[in-house]
Amino acid sequence: MQECKKCGVRVAGDKQRCPLCQGTLTGTPEPELEIFPKNPDNRTRSGMLFRFYTFAAIAAAVICLAVNYMVSDEAWWSLFVVGGIASAWVTVSVGIWKKHNIFKSFTWQIIIVSGIAVLWDVFTGWHRWSLDYVLPLICLVSIIALHILGIVLEHGKGDYIVYVVICAIFGIIPVIFILTGILDVLYPSVICVAASLISIAWILLFRSSEIKAEFSRKLHL
Repeated sequence: MQECKKCGVRVAGDKQRCPLCQGTLTGTPEPELEIFPKNPDNRTRSGMLFRFYTFAAIAAAVICLAVNYMVSDEAWWSLFVVGGIASAWVTVSVGIWKKHNIFKSFTWQIIIVSGIAVLWDVFTGWHRWSLDYVLPLICLVSIIALHILGIVLEHGKGDYIVYVVICAIFGIIPVIFILTGILDVLYPSVICVAASLISIAWILLFRSSEIKAEFSRKLHL
């Protein structure tokens, strides 16, 4: 074992300088023992799962296109199937790569699913079902689900509140559709906006200190 003559301490491992006085160490270096257990890296497992899932999605899409071409080259129903596979691939991929933070993953899923729904609506004739039903219902269910997750997982100190605020702000967006008159069905959007405003009011009145601390920590203020 190495020793520092000046400080009179022994130092384990193979070091050049004393950690106290930065003086020269004497003696024979020894291999340093691992005190803490190694934390298994789950990134390799996630990467393998993602590759298998991507391969399965590509294989399914190619098979559908091939079957469609062999059976009928006029009605390309396989394009809808491929679109569904691509949509599922995006949503599940986000869930795989954001699994370390369930609240962040949930928030990303809301944005992605809403965007995919709007794209499907546009490419299938723009019947506005994505604005009438999907967007407001997703926001409403998400706000309720995030509150429940925060209680069940015992995140009482602002961790989940940030994502509740983000979802609530996202849930106020339908008010634009209400004011512009582009909606055919108003009730889901009205309920969603009302729930979002109530949720924001509750957070500002009863959890304001926690939300300020959490935003300050995340933004390094």
